[in-house]
Amino acid sequence: MGKYVPPWLDALVRARVNAIARRGVQWCVWKALFPAAVIMLIWPIFFSKGLDHPFHRAFANGELIFLGAMILLEVGAELEGDGAAPMWLTVTLTLIKALGVLLVFIFAAVKIDATAQEIELGCLKPGDAKYQPILTRLLGYSYFSWSVVIVCVATAFVVLVKIVEYQTEEERRAFGA
Repeated sequence: MGKYVPPWLDALVRARVNAIARRGVQWCVWKALFPAAVIMLIWPIFFSKGLDHPFHRAFANGELIFLGAMILLEVGAELEGDGAAPMWLTVTLTLIKALGVLLVFIFAAVKIDATAQEIELGCLKPGDAKYQPILTRLLGYSYFSWSVVIVCVATAFVVLVKIVEYQTEEERRAFGA
């Protein structure tokens, strides 16, 4: 059985942890999900313009990779403690920030190549031999970009949940519960 926790203490700990959780939810909504939704709105715009292959053209440029990098860098910096955090948390946040920096370089490589492919695609006709391989490459970049941003948002959410769990235990320990 667990240790007895007075109701007033439990309410105080819950209030402090709820404040941390609310901050995390606000972070996820406004710094991760909202920007991803805005970027997703690009696709219907490409459809409405009547462009060929709108998915390829909307997402091959790698901006979702950059969003994923910014999410990881932000979560790494935002959740960094005051230096009293346990080693697992410090290492996790450092690895997340390093992955964010790596993604910035990957974004640059994808952006440069996708732009070059788009220019080359604009000079070709749909029947040309190089047309389909370029489209396939741009489609691959689009899928990769979406995969990266989904993994980054999921990682940020998991880290946030772990931080809230850790903070809950720390608050209980601080009050002797």
